[in-house]
Amino acid sequence: MRWDLTKSINFDFTATNNSRIDEPAGRLDTKAKKDTVRKNFLTGGRNTIYNQSANFTYALPTAKFPLLDWTSANVNYRTTYRWIGASRLAVELGNILENGQQKEATAQFDFTRLYSKSKWLRQLDAPSNIEDREKWRNRITKVKDSVTLKSGKKVLRTRKIVDRTALPYVGGFSKFFGKLLTSVKQANFSISENANTRLPGYIDSTHFV
Repeated sequence: MRWDLTKSINFDFTATNNSRIDEPAGRLDTKAKKDTVRKNFLTGGRNTIYNQSANFTYALPTAKFPLLDWTSANVNYRTTYRWIGASRLAVELGNILENGQQKEATAQFDFTRLYSKSKWLRQLDAPSNIEDREKWRNRITKVKDSVTLKSGKKVLRTRKIVDRTALPYVGGFSKFFGKLLTSVKQANFSISENANTRLPGYIDSTHFV
């Protein structure tokens, strides 16, 4: 069973039961023996091993924040339960129960997306040419014009016009140093805690989930 509670919260449950159809000793040559096998079959047989696991996953909404959209993080909680039937040669020793849980957190950092936020770092992979360098150097143009004040006096004013289409020029040693700093493209981190218990000698059997 899987249930997506929301886009970021998922829950799934799995259960598996193994059973065996016991038969009386010898050939099935009497009505009583055949009835016994038929009854064991219709009741599902004798349980030998039962396993169940539940898994809860939550994806943190880091993509909703512009400063953290280059990261992703998940937390996961998993629990398991296992019932193992006793051997028919030593039923008095009882069955075995096993229980476990796992807590895990993972984080992924996509530095390529982080680098793309900077127009300087984006130019590290762009080919370098003289035209781009000259355009970047001459992106600011000074223009002089005259302004008439309320008093009627004219004064000279210098304005700066910036070419917004010019991309930063990165070349030579700065390009080599920049590529060295951005050589790490991705990083993954995870931490988990596991706990398990085992209980032998459990007399009762499984009934339902």
